[in-house]
Amino acid sequence: MQPNALTIKRIIGATVLLIVFLFLVSLFLSGLNTARKKSGVSTIGLDGVGVGYAPNEDRVAEQAGISQVTRKKVIRHGSLSLLVERAEDAVESIRGLAERLEGFVQDARVYETTGNIKNGTITIRVPETKFNEALSEIKRLAVSVENETIATEDVSDQFVDLEARLKNFKAEEAQYQKIMERATDVADILSVTRELSRVRGDIERLEGQLLYLSRQVEMSTITVTLTSEADVKVFGLKWRPLTIAKQSFRNMLSGLTGSVDTLIGILLYLPIIFFWLIIIGIGVFIGSRLVGWVQKKFLSRAP
Repeated sequence: MQPNALTIKRIIGATVLLIVFLFLVSLFLSGLNTARKKSGVSTIGLDGVGVGYAPNEDRVAEQAGISQVTRKKVIRHGSLSLLVERAEDAVESIRGLAERLEGFVQDARVYETTGNIKNGTITIRVPETKFNEALSEIKRLAVSVENETIATEDVSDQFVDLEARLKNFKAEEAQYQKIMERATDVADILSVTRELSRVRGDIERLEGQLLYLSRQVEMSTITVTLTSEADVKVFGLKWRPLTIAKQSFRNMLSGLTGSVDTLIGILLYLPIIFFWLIIIGIGVFIGSRLVGWVQKKFLSRAP
C-alpha cells in the first residue's frame, strides 16, 4: 500500500497547487479589469491604431455640444538651434519641407562667417496639425540639436471677448439701420450715417483681429537657427572630431538613462513582486499543511 499512498499524496498535492494557481490568476485578472475600468480605456472596439484608444477630443466635444468657436484656441511657437553640416543645404531642405506640409517660408537668411563657413536662420509657418511632424523632420537634418523651445499661448479668452463685442456691434448696427429707414430729417440722416460709419469701422476692426488670431492658431511658427560645423582637415581628409565626440557623448547618455530607467522600474515593481511572493508563499504553506493533514488523517492508518 505504500506506493498507493505516495501516489494519492502526489495527486492531492498537485490538486492543491492547481487550485492555488487558479486562485492567484483570478485575482490578477480581476485587478487588471478594475484598473482598465478606472483608466477609461476601451478594449472592445477598434477606432484607430491598436486595441485600446483614448477618446477622440472632437467626438467628445461634439457629444457635449461644444462648438468650434468655444474650443480652446492655442498659438504655438517652436524654436530650434541646430548644428548642421551645411547651413545652406539645411535651409533648402526646410523650405521644401514647409511646402510639402502645406505651409510657407516666412523668412530665410544665409550669411557667411569666418573661414568661409555659412550660418543661417529660417522661419516657416505650418498647419497646427503638422507642427510636431515638422519639428521631427527638421531635427533629423541636424548633426546635433543645441536648443529646442516650444511656447504656447492660449487665446481662447480673446476669441470669446472679440466675438461678444462683435455681436454687440452688429446688433447696434442693425438698430441704426432701422432708425435710418424711418428717418426723414436731413440732420437725423447725417447723424445716423455717422454712427453707422463708426459702428461699421468697429465691426471691421474686430473681424480683422479675429481673422488674424485664427490664422495664428491655424498656422504654427517654427524658427530655426542653423550653424555650420567647421571642418578639420587632416592629411587632406575632412575630419569632424566635435561631431564624433558629441555623438558618442549622446549615445553614452542615452545608454545611461536607459539603464537608470530600467533600475527605477525594477525598484518600483519590488513591492508588487514581494506581495505576490508572499501570496504564493502563503498558498504553498496552506497547501503543504493540507497535504500533511490529509496524509495524517487518511493515509497514516494504511497497512
